[in-house]
This record gives sequence, C-alpha cells and structure tokens, in this order.
Amino acid sequence: MEDLNKTQIVLLCLLVSFVTSIGTGIISFSLLSEVPQAVTQTINRVVERTIEKVVPARVSDKTITKETTVVVKEEDLIIDAIGKISQSIVQIKAGSEETFYGLGLIVSKEGLIVADKKLFNSNVLYKATLADGSIFSLSSTPPKNSSSVVFFNLVKTKQDTTVFTFAVFGDSDKLQLGQSVIAIAGVNSPSVATGRISMLEKNADKTTLSLIKTDVVIKDTASGGPILNLSGEVVGLNTANITDIQSGNFTPINLIKTEMK
Repeated sequence: MEDLNKTQIVLLCLLVSFVTSIGTGIISFSLLSEVPQAVTQTINRVVERTIEKVVPARVSDKTITKETTVVVKEEDLIIDAIGKISQSIVQIKAGSEETFYGLGLIVSKEGLIVADKKLFNSNVLYKATLADGSIFSLSSTPPKNSSSVVFFNLVKTKQDTTVFTFAVFGDSDKLQLGQSVIAIAGVNSPSVATGRISMLEKNADKTTLSLIKTDVVIKDTASGGPILNLSGEVVGLNTANITDIQSGNFTPINLIKTEMK
C-alpha cells in the first residue's frame, strides 16, 4: 500500500465499493426471496403509495391551461337582440279601418305599454295588435307636461290570464359614441335599421342624457319604435317631440324610466 500513488488508491477504493455493492445486492435479493409473500406485498404497497404521492406533486408544478376562442359576429348579436324584443313590440291602431298610429312597447308583464306622447287623445279608442296577432283595447292616462311619452294599459277580461313579454331596459347614461344600435320601426310590419351613436347630448347636470343622436336611417314614419344595444336592451325611444322622427334621434330610456316611478 505504501508503494501506491494517490491515483491508484482512488481506483482501488472505487473497485472495493463496486464489489461491495454487488455483494450487498446479491445478499439482499437472497434474503428477500426467503421473506414471506405478505411482507413483500406490504413493501410493494408502500412503494406504490410513495410513487402516487410523489408523481402528482411533480406534475402539479406544471399548470396546463386550455384556451378556447369564440368568435361572435355582430350580425349574430343583432339577430339575437331583435329576437329578444320582437314579442314586446305592438302596433297601435284605432277606428273601424284600424288606422295605424304608431308603435308601442310592452314594459311590464301586466301589460303596461309606453308609446309616443302624440298618440294621446282621450276621444280616440286605441287598440294594440301584438306580435302573435292578438288584439287588446287600450286605456291611457294623461301624460305629464314634461314627458315625451304616454302610457297605456292592455285591457284584459277577468278570465284572461295572459302574461305579457316585456322589454328589458338598459342604462342610456352609459352609452358611448360609436356604439352600435338597432332601431325598430315599421308601419305595416316591423322593420329594422342599424347604425351607430353619433352624438350624446346631456342635460345641465352633465350626467344625464337628454338626447341620443344616431346615423340610423329610418324610412318608415312610425313613431314609438325603440333602439336597442347589441344585448337586446332598450336604450331609447323614437318620439316626435324631439325632432323629425326620421332623423335618427331618440329619447334616452333613463328619462322614460323616471316617468314610470
């Protein structure tokens, strides 16, 4: 040993360790082969459980995120919005010849209707034709002096249990310039026009809208038609007191909400 240099000593130690490892493995295998089966099963279960605990811990370090991109076309939103409002729009007529006066909007399940103020005439008996073709007589109350709308009630018989489909209001004070809107008009049958908000005029308080201007081109001269956002919520109403009803200007729905309280 004294004649061996450092390199030879290291190699000798490695050789001894290798031979010792082989010997230990042979002895361990021999001993395990003589151990009862119940003991080896227990050892295997311990090993399996250890693997079950360790492997998920390693996998959990990695978060797998699956992203799904859904493309929604504006056309689809418009169609859905019209579908939501279609059962809430009525045609208001009067006389034996059923002269068309304008559109109304059902705003409660009991049958409250909001329409353009110009329709109020206590000497005229108005009727409303619903989307399903059913006809109801209308009763009205005098509008407020500051109001641009009038409210009617669909007159039902005591036996009539109809629950009306009513429109959902949006928040007109949250409208933005350039926002897409949908206008519902129509004299003989409902028609649709789309466009964008071009101007928002506010009251003196600078927080509440007084007028919604759009680039929507309305060909029919029927007043009382609503404008919707792409969620199908009513944000304004076409009323004659603002300007020419074909101008694409609308009364903000928040002003009309105050009349309903």
